[in-house]
Amino acid sequence: MQNKRSISNKQNKTISVNAKTMSVVYTDTKKYYIYDIDNQDPTRDVKLFGKKFKGASAQDSKDYLNPKQRKILNDILYSKGKYTHEQIHKFPLMRQYYILEGAFKVEKVLYQWKKELVSKKVDNILLKLFPNSKIVRQLVKITEGKALYHDVNRIDIRNLVSEQQIVAYLQQKGLFPKS
Repeated sequence: MQNKRSISNKQNKTISVNAKTMSVVYTDTKKYYIYDIDNQDPTRDVKLFGKKFKGASAQDSKDYLNPKQRKILNDILYSKGKYTHEQIHKFPLMRQYYILEGAFKVEKVLYQWKKELVSKKVDNILLKLFPNSKIVRQLVKITEGKALYHDVNRIDIRNLVSEQQIVAYLQQKGLFPKS
């Protein structure tokens, strides 16, 4: 059992990864290994440091937003409660606007959109469960296009739609820059 030490038990190793290769350097034995990760299938079974991962997928690291848009999106979607009032006033004026005013407007628009999405999902579930019910069809017809009250505060919009759909919706509403 002593001779069968796996690579993951070595304490003196340094791992570096870039877009095309992964290199492992063992500082105690001065061994150096390079693994080419660019020319492999997008999904594959991977054995990494003695552990098997089935169906691991290579993700495209290219962001669909430019750095300025990414910063704005982070400020308007993910900044709620992240900064104190004093920290916000140290930011540049436009960033203060996006955190204070922009985030508030976006929150209201996304809340309404969440209510609409949840209402559509509930209607679809009811129609699938009771396809022959005249009452359910009439209820769906009455509520069509209206976002009835649903407690959607606990629902994260990212569970309903993708981040790209959120950006497209905000751009459509004029709350997010196109470039």
